[in-house]
Amino acid sequence: MPEDKNSIIKRIRDVCEKKRKEFIEIFTKFIETPSISAWKEPETLYKIVEKAKTLLKSCAVSTIIHDEYDSNYPLLTGETNSSEATKSKKIFFLGHLDVQPPGEIEKWTKLSDPFKPLQKEGKLYGRGSLDTKSQISAQIIALKILNELKIKIKALDFLYTTDEEIGSLKSTLKFFEKLSKNKFDTNDYHGAINGENTNERIVLGCKGIIKLKFIAKNPLGRMHSGKSMFHAYHPIINLAEFLSKIRNENKILIEKLNLLNPKIRIIKDKDLVNKKYENTNEILLSENGLKLAVGSKLWDDFISAGWSTEQIGEKFASISFNPDNFLSGSKESQTIVPDEAISEVDIRIPPKIAPTKIIEILKQITDQFPYITMEIIMPNSSDINKYFQGAFTSPANPFVQKFYQNCMFVYDQPRIFMPFSSGTSDDRFIEVLGLPHVKFGATGQNNHGYDEWVDLSSFFRVIQVYTLMMADLELDQ
Repeated sequence: MPEDKNSIIKRIRDVCEKKRKEFIEIFTKFIETPSISAWKEPETLYKIVEKAKTLLKSCAVSTIIHDEYDSNYPLLTGETNSSEATKSKKIFFLGHLDVQPPGEIEKWTKLSDPFKPLQKEGKLYGRGSLDTKSQISAQIIALKILNELKIKIKALDFLYTTDEEIGSLKSTLKFFEKLSKNKFDTNDYHGAINGENTNERIVLGCKGIIKLKFIAKNPLGRMHSGKSMFHAYHPIINLAEFLSKIRNENKILIEKLNLLNPKIRIIKDKDLVNKKYENTNEILLSENGLKLAVGSKLWDDFISAGWSTEQIGEKFASISFNPDNFLSGSKESQTIVPDEAISEVDIRIPPKIAPTKIIEILKQITDQFPYITMEIIMPNSSDINKYFQGAFTSPANPFVQKFYQNCMFVYDQPRIFMPFSSGTSDDRFIEVLGLPHVKFGATGQNNHGYDEWVDLSSFFRVIQVYTLMMADLELDQ
């Protein structure tokens, strides 16, 4: 008679308790390597990749370090190499090993060095502890537990990258381009798990991204002062008027762009795992998940202003338009009228919207403004829609349902489904492959900020969920 999951989870917890110190040591060793992608120091990135490679190999995972995509940003691939496992469907595990710079060291109040982690009051402090070395460590520890318990492991693929914090355009994009061109077969996979900090919520996707530059030129080709501050050719005034036309309270208001926003449906939490929603083209949002995604303060503000849940959902699922500071002039110009004004705009795109559609509409609008031009900063890709569109997997997908059910063996309360994250992530590359996917990871605070920490109890719960997903048990059990 096969062992049931309640029995298996008890054995997993026993190993976690027995080897708690060893597992935390694995975690801290990752944090001690300052793998900061923004600093363009490949030595530390190779060091962290080698560390992950050594640990995966100790768990009978075949690994390859790739530097052919960008030699400054290596990535690591791995696969379980048992002859039996390779015959079954796989799960794709994804994570990133790079971290954000620590900022001003004196602002870290809990520890003197962000890369010398501190364990205190059930938390582990250090840069990368939450984002996302806790998830990488949890995946490797899950493999170790299954080996310890002699439980058969599913066929698994691993991808650990080192350029996520700088946009994933150095190696990750090129890796997925090659994978896609090689006729990746989705039928070989159950789905994918992106190890990201989600506060132990099941996140179903992310927004896409494009970055544009709008430039207002001074067409007279000479400097101005005095009354020319109000001149019709003043680039700052022209650019400000242009931005005002298409932006209000951080949301695009142009009718054509609003029509692109995806259709959403607010449903009850208990209905989220439900076959009848599997083939819908709508974005399914639960009230609890939406509230967490929006944030309690903003949620309360909306509700007190008389907004319905549907209206809040529509606002959350709209295109965001975020201009940067837009004043720029020639170095020689000391007058009040610069040669040009520039705004770099970060646009976050909900799932199911093609970035090229947004670019096309904004180009039409730009053409209506004399002396203003538009340039595409990102993506620098011939296939914009493919890699920069948002991602979303229906909660009714069988892979998502199985992930949810495995969480039920670990947690006393059902996990909350959150819609796509308001930021972008490597989920969008998984979407290109056509795989159902979830983001899931530990609870903590201050990722990208000072005194970043992860809750160690949460870390061990994530280990247990990953272990159940990796164990070769029947998916319909």
